[in-house]
Amino acid sequence: MIAAMLAYTLLTQLVPSAQTGRVTTASNLLLFGTSFAFQWGVGAILGDWPSAQGRYDPEGYRVAFGLLLAAQVAAAAWLLTAKETRR
Repeated sequence: MIAAMLAYTLLTQLVPSAQTGRVTTASNLLLFGTSFAFQWGVGAILGDWPSAQGRYDPEGYRVAFGLLLAAQVAAAAWLLTAKETRR
């Protein structure tokens, strides 16, 4: 939650004040679209393993959550190694 508020603050500083509403709306749309895509992707990965008694295979969860963790580590590494730019 705090990261999202920081993102809104940083994004709105990059555009003229008359455009901040559009930036916030576009950021929200991206957030919800990405959330949907990740949830769909986890479901698709879970569906690749056979289910027994109405439950998904734990290996599917390991793979799906492992990929999400790898994506988060890659994003964190990218952010931590980014060079600061001044405007």
